[in-house]
Amino acid sequence: MSSGERLLAFSPTGRLGWFGLSVCLMCVAVVATCGASSAYAQGAKGKKNTPEPEKIAGKITEVEMKGKAALLTIEKEGGETMAPLLLTPKMNVSITAPGDATLLQPKVFVSTNSAVESNKELFARKFEIYHGSATPAAGIQRDSVSAEVFHLAGQIVAAEKDALMINVGGSQKKLNFEQGGEIEVRVHTNQFDLIRAGATVELEGTTRGGKFLPSLVAIQLENPLTADEIAGKRERKARESVKATAKNTSKTKKGTKTAKPDEEMEAKPAEGDVEDPFGFNKKKSGKKPDGKAEEKTP
Repeated sequence: MSSGERLLAFSPTGRLGWFGLSVCLMCVAVVATCGASSAYAQGAKGKKNTPEPEKIAGKITEVEMKGKAALLTIEKEGGETMAPLLLTPKMNVSITAPGDATLLQPKVFVSTNSAVESNKELFARKFEIYHGSATPAAGIQRDSVSAEVFHLAGQIVAAEKDALMINVGGSQKKLNFEQGGEIEVRVHTNQFDLIRAGATVELEGTTRGGKFLPSLVAIQLENPLTADEIAGKRERKARESVKATAKNTSKTKKGTKTAKPDEEMEAKPAEGDVEDPFGFNKKKSGKKPDGKAEEKTP
């Protein structure tokens, strides 16, 4: 059969006619349908293997520190007490608390998303500060919706009664306090020893083998954090460090005088702590709060 005869055979007027053409189209449709069904089945199977995370809300009724970890007793919203939850530094934990204007100190990293420009000056009254937790990138940018609103983040260089001078990454910006409104401060921290009974908590995770495994822990402290409370914890940690150093020194150095009694071992602030009373910027990453790497001195 020549090529012309083959084409004629499969043409609507050929030997196979419309019947042959219909059979071919039906085969193509069946193959396409089977492929789509297989893909849908595989997608459904993958979804089934990834269950939706469980969400639990409640209140912390008891906190027990275990070294750097914290053991929490949590009462769910329905009144049921869940199994004790151990928080460790490796977990994804967010701790926030209300604060006050006394926390706006030099060397503290601060941000605001509601700085308003008026007469070429910036004004704000709502601030976020970061105590050991991850900080946003330092900088300043105009809001995408409102032209007179700015987003600003950086380290406080100087704090005055009615304004802050902030390093926004290579340059300094003066940020005035809004007049006639109360200053609002929210603290972000990763310090478990600041958690108190009465704080609300939201958990997200999965249950395996009858045990809840959290992937996210968000804690909102009930009472405001003050500069005195944070500074008190900083001084206590420094005092414990000095005591431990003195104890080790007295053991390793023979023939030296015995260490002074504990009551005489007053902790002295390290260099730079005069302007950083809360230890807000003690980071292990080797980076400054403005995002720049620290310069190593020889």
